[in-house]
Amino acid sequence: MFNVSNMDHLNMNVKNLNESKKFYKKYFNLDVQESGVLHGTPWVIVGRSGIMFLALYETKEKIEISGVNHFGVHVKNLKKTLPVLQRDKVDFTTWDYDGPRGRSFAVYLRDPNGYEWELSEFFGGEGNHGKY
Repeated sequence: MFNVSNMDHLNMNVKNLNESKKFYKKYFNLDVQESGVLHGTPWVIVGRSGIMFLALYETKEKIEISGVNHFGVHVKNLKKTLPVLQRDKVDFTTWDYDGPRGRSFAVYLRDPNGYEWELSEFFGGEGNHGKY
């Protein structure tokens, strides 16, 4: 068994590196950590130490999003994100659930490449009652 302490990063193909960097800076507050070109492919790592890193590789190929439904992140000020998304005309949906394990509220949106992100107010679905 592995003794995993945190998730380090997600490695993602993107259509437009600059557009993706702007999106993740504006909505996730992720800063450029490193960038370069590997075998002719531009790449960048955006993130914040101790929070999350994304390794973004620009591709000319069609991006296939297969097998992953969405990426979930905990957002401390979730209710404050709604007016920002509305102002910027970002397409999003909300989900408000009160079930036997607790209450959960989430916002779902897609990045410029079609990857879906779930922003949730309770880490790991803790809600009011239980934990995963």
